[in-house]
Amino acid sequence: FTIKTSHNIKQRHLISGAQNSGKTFSLPSFIYGTSSYLDDSGDILHEALEYAGDKIMHIISAPGEKGSKSLPTETDNLKCYSYTTEGDENSYKWSITAISEFESLTDDIISTKPYAVAIDGLHAYYDHKMNIITEGAYLSGIPFEAKLYGAAHNTFGQFLNRLYHSSIDIVTCTTWEDWEAREDNVSAKPVTGAVTSSTPRYLWP
Repeated sequence: FTIKTSHNIKQRHLISGAQNSGKTFSLPSFIYGTSSYLDDSGDILHEALEYAGDKIMHIISAPGEKGSKSLPTETDNLKCYSYTTEGDENSYKWSITAISEFESLTDDIISTKPYAVAIDGLHAYYDHKMNIITEGAYLSGIPFEAKLYGAAHNTFGQFLNRLYHSSIDIVTCTTWEDWEAREDNVSAKPVTGAVTSSTPRYLWP
């Protein structure tokens, strides 16, 4: 969906879809339009560059996002970032370090007031926020108190508010979604399973 604010000057987008559905690949169109900036045929590349002008877009892959390898090729108009570090990505310590560095980078980029910012893999960011709130239980599949969802939602919402109310013209987030088999223990993170028409299911996340 798309939310437009301030007389259509600011745009806020959420792109959701299944794995390998082209979410990340589509992001450069926010500054290059419908013309491919990777096309060397002359006219098409010229149209893309003319459309972009001096606009700058930053694409930040959230920690734990598995699709970071599909980040676009960087250009003068397009800057991409992905978080890579050693260690157990499901651990409480890894989540704390990764989220701290990710949020610091995002705030630094917002302060430069670029034309567009995209957060690729918003669901991965949420997973690690949940992992911090539950002290590592969430990504380890260990049951935890359901009330902790509320605390995670609050901190997650604060991050979204910073993006939403920023002066950036276009803010876009991508998120993965797919049908998931429902677990009996609703406090644990669902595990992908065989989903049939008779399986209790819901869209995750």
